[in-house]
Amino acid sequence: MKKHYIIFLVPVVLTMLVIAGIAVARQRSETKHNNRLSPSIKRDSAQLLQDYQSLLSNPLAPSFGPKDAAVTVVEFLDFQCPYCGANHEDLMRLMSTYQESSVRFEFRQFPITSIHPHAVPAAQAALCSHEQGRYLDMQNIMFTRQDDIKPEAYTPWAAELGMNLAQFNTCLAEKKYHSVIKKDLSDAQSLGIQGTPTWFINGERVVGQISYEEMTAIIDDYLGRSAASQR
Repeated sequence: MKKHYIIFLVPVVLTMLVIAGIAVARQRSETKHNNRLSPSIKRDSAQLLQDYQSLLSNPLAPSFGPKDAAVTVVEFLDFQCPYCGANHEDLMRLMSTYQESSVRFEFRQFPITSIHPHAVPAAQAALCSHEQGRYLDMQNIMFTRQDDIKPEAYTPWAAELGMNLAQFNTCLAEKKYHSVIKKDLSDAQSLGIQGTPTWFINGERVVGQISYEEMTAIIDDYLGRSAASQR
């Protein structure tokens, strides 16, 4: 009886060991996948955002890259946010790296007025620059001169960029893009965004300052998936 009992236990034990081995392997794989992001960055599964795809894009938001891009990077930003400013150089490098690739970048406004009193006028100035094709140039000035952001600075900066000042100042005075900012804020709230920068890469949310290397890892992952699906 004892012999039969031992024989019966052997396959049971082996099965349990196999299951445990699979679980450990899966955990290691997930850990390796998540560890490519620094601990300060919160990353959510794209699956959680399937119902929010319509909230991720605003047709009137500044965007750069092919409309049918394999990868779309959306940033919700605040021009007075120090983390957005710190991320700016890596972002510009990123756009340069993928300028010939199937990657699209879209910039959406999330001015946090409770702590950044000039964030809304700054967003308006950036969008008024966009209608003259100078959004990225104005964004660059704002993020490299964040301490100087204030309403009286925008016209001199527009002049520095060679913009039509009458058009720019009228745009500012009329708050022409108030509805765009309002939609961006509404969509951000529906998406549960609480701070900046917040990124969406093909619908996958990444919260916080992110390095060039971390972002390229995510983008290349999606580009690889897209290429594999077309084989």
